[in-house]
Amino acid sequence: MLLATLALAADIHPTATELVSMAHLGSPAVSPDGTTALVRITRATWDPEATAAGDSENGWTPTTQLYTVPLDGKPHTGPLRALTSAEEGPGSGQWSPDGSTVLFQRDGVLHLLPSTGGEARTLELDLEPHNVRFSPDGSALRFLATPEPDEDEARARYRRGDAHRFEQADHARL
Repeated sequence: MLLATLALAADIHPTATELVSMAHLGSPAVSPDGTTALVRITRATWDPEATAAGDSENGWTPTTQLYTVPLDGKPHTGPLRALTSAEEGPGSGQWSPDGSTVLFQRDGVLHLLPSTGGEARTLELDLEPHNVRFSPDGSALRFLATPEPDEDEARARYRRGDAHRFEQADHARL
């Protein structure tokens, strides 16, 4: 939205295709030492073949990745450093308290990635975590999760018209 406003203020009239294909930035997370920002960037690319095939995105293919951007006050002209590269994009990331690790979630699965790049470590959980945060010392993750009721419990709740809400705080040791 800001880019479109700036373009109009400069008397530049981008096409709809140009507007859609602009990068969309998520909220940045600043590293604990203040030198780097972690940013989720989504880009859309146009594929006319996908439109002909009846693609649900009308020919646009969005890709989302996590990038790091230096915050040294100097203009950044080089390419951004991508931390992720999987086809299925990550959710927003967050730094560990010491800045050595980036935590992100993809399809309900937690991943820990060295902040310098490399291979992400997957945390296998039986629950889908929400509101995930590092503990203050970085040795554990804190999150909320709702366990799935077994089939009998689900039927009983349905029959009772129960609007039961269950939240469980849990910790995952790193």
